[in-house]
This record gives sequence, C-alpha cells and structure tokens, in this order.
Amino acid sequence: MSGLGWCGALRPYEYSRPKPKTDRRFGVGDFRGRRSPASVFWRADLDPAVLTVRAAPVAAADGDAFRLDRLPCRAIVRRFGGGREQIIIGEGVRSIRIEVREGSVLSGPVRLAYDLAGFVDLDIGLRVLGQLEALHRFDRLLPTLFRGEPRAHRWAMALRAWDGRRNGASQREIAIALFGPDRVTTDWSTGDDMRKRIVRLLRTGERLIAAAGPELLRRTAP
Repeated sequence: MSGLGWCGALRPYEYSRPKPKTDRRFGVGDFRGRRSPASVFWRADLDPAVLTVRAAPVAAADGDAFRLDRLPCRAIVRRFGGGREQIIIGEGVRSIRIEVREGSVLSGPVRLAYDLAGFVDLDIGLRVLGQLEALHRFDRLLPTLFRGEPRAHRWAMALRAWDGRRNGASQREIAIALFGPDRVTTDWSTGDDMRKRIVRLLRTGERLIAAAGPELLRRTAP
C-alpha cells in the first residue's frame, strides 16, 4: 500500500452504470457487483453533504483543472437523466459526493464552479468544499476532515431496505439488493436468519424516518 494509506490501494478511476431496473426499484442506491461494496448516491436536494457544481472544460495544465484520472482514490460516476452526473470520491465515511448539474467530468479536465446559496446547511456545504480543496492541495483525503458515525453503515442499509419496500420490493428482493443473489440463494432456504435481519433493518429504517423525517440527512451529514 502506498503512502496514501487506505485509498492508495484502490483503482484510480471506475465508471459504474446501474441497471435500469435496479435504479427504478431502489431510488437511493447504485448496486454494484458482488465483489465490491455498494455505493449509495443521494440526490443533492435531499442531502446537503452533496456538493453541487457546474463543470466547464479547461486545459489539462490549468491550475484549477479537476481530472478524474489524476485522483489518488477511486471515483465512481453515475449518470442521471437531464445530463446530470454524480461522483463519489473515496469510499465509506471518507468520501466526497458531488452532483454535476452542467457539463461533464467524463469529457476531460474541467473547472468546477460551486453552487452555494443561503445560510441553511451552509456549514455542511463549506465543510465538503474544504474536503475537496484539501484533496486537490494534498492529493489525498485527510482523515481529520471527516468525522465518522459507527452506526452509519447499518443506518444506510436500513434506509435502503425501507426505500425498497416503499417502492414495492419483497423482503427477498431487498435482501438480494443488499447482500447479492449468491448469498441470498444460499441463506434464504437454509433458515430464517436473513429474513429476520431484513425485518430488523426495515424496523430500523422506519424508526429513522419517523424520528427524523426530511431532516435525517441534515442531522447526520458529515
């Protein structure tokens, strides 16, 4: 592993396009292959920790150039309708999430213009902007700029399960989205442990939504 720590061992660039059916059934998730953890893409209008930007082409030598192929960590890009793109730089708690509303980061070097407005959640937007600026300056994700929540992974799974059921998915379909078809095929018929786990996740998701509602992401944003 290189001096970049945990992110130095990851591939420098990866483009992941979700299957249309999965994208419709589970609106918050991009479920990737079984060999890598799923990455959740939240819309910027729901999560204030998603930085909205506009991208304009620049020369590769420009000091303000943002280039996917020069990032020290893996970057996953997902395309949405209307020409929007979302980027996750890094993984897990140490990640930066960006929504591109104009232009494309896939076409080459770009200069990013940042959309920050008002005072509500401005502190969250500035924090994410600081994380991105530090990545550009130091060529790594600085651990001191990211604060973790030990329950975040379970919360994310619970919210994805809740979102799946809200969109009509069965418990088995939710399990496949969360754990992969191979594991579900093996575990679903050998006992009820996985079923019970899905039920617990659904209950946790219900409690999270009931307790926080639309403010959930604002209260737990990094």
